[in-house]
Amino acid sequence: MAFLNRTRLRPLLRFLACCCLALGVQTQAQEAQEHQDKPAYLYRFMSYVEWPAESLPAAGEPLVIAVAGADDVADELSRIVALRQVNGHPLAVRRLGTADTIDGLHVLFVGDRARTAALLRTAEARPVLTVTDARGALPTGSVIDFHPFEGRLRFDVSLSAASRKQLKVSSRLLSLAVHVEGTAQ
Repeated sequence: MAFLNRTRLRPLLRFLACCCLALGVQTQAQEAQEHQDKPAYLYRFMSYVEWPAESLPAAGEPLVIAVAGADDVADELSRIVALRQVNGHPLAVRRLGTADTIDGLHVLFVGDRARTAALLRTAEARPVLTVTDARGALPTGSVIDFHPFEGRLRFDVSLSAASRKQLKVSSRLLSLAVHVEGTAQ
């Protein structure tokens, strides 16, 4: 038992504490980076998706991005899209509460895993680009799923879901995806 004396144990405990602290700081930094990256991705996705003409607003009217369950993403997205346009349309960010409808949306980001399935069902037959923060939501109707991959924020795309929603996803966006599911119809 001489090996476990306090003199030898203290440096080991300090080392383990430093390792735990470093892992915690790295995880927090990675999560903070993801919260900055998601709004930028959402904005950029809009340039690589084509909506059916009848679903677009009149010239000069905004394309609407709704965010459900991720206030930090909504805040950063509002900052990013201020005074910017996509295909001649200004952009508007809307926080989607539990009682709100998805009428008039063009992009729906669901950061609330508890509401993912219900919101995807509601948006299923509509030309709304659905983006989730719940890996594995592609089979339930999400067009794009965010997930960490090799230490970075990446995404998967469902061409089948996009096709059902009458959305056309650019091959340039598909080339950046980690995984592309299905085919365009």
